[in-house]
Amino acid sequence: MEDQRMADDLPTTIPTLLRTNVARCGDRPALGLVSNGEIVWTTWQQLDIEVRRLVRRFQEAGIGTGDRVAQWAPNSGGWILTDLALAALGAVHVPLH
Repeated sequence: MEDQRMADDLPTTIPTLLRTNVARCGDRPALGLVSNGEIVWTTWQQLDIEVRRLVRRFQEAGIGTGDRVAQWAPNSGGWILTDLALAALGAVHVPLH
C-alpha cells in the first residue's frame, strides 16, 4: 500500500516533472554537456529558462498541441531542449536518427 501512495505522488508528465525539479533543485546541476573537453553544467533554473524560450519560438512558428515535429540532428543539448519544449506544448517530438 505504501508503494502505491508513493507512486500516486509522482509527477505524471515530463513537463510536470521538469517544473517539480526546477522548484526543488533550482540552482543544482541538471544537464552536463561536454564543451572543449570539459563538462559544462546547466542548472534546473537555466534549463527551464531555455525550455520556455524555445516553447515561445515554437508557438511563434505555429506549433501547438498534437502537432508532430521531426528533428534530424545528432544527440546534443539542443535535442534535449527540443524534446522538453515540445512536450511542454503537447506536441509530438519525432526524432530522426
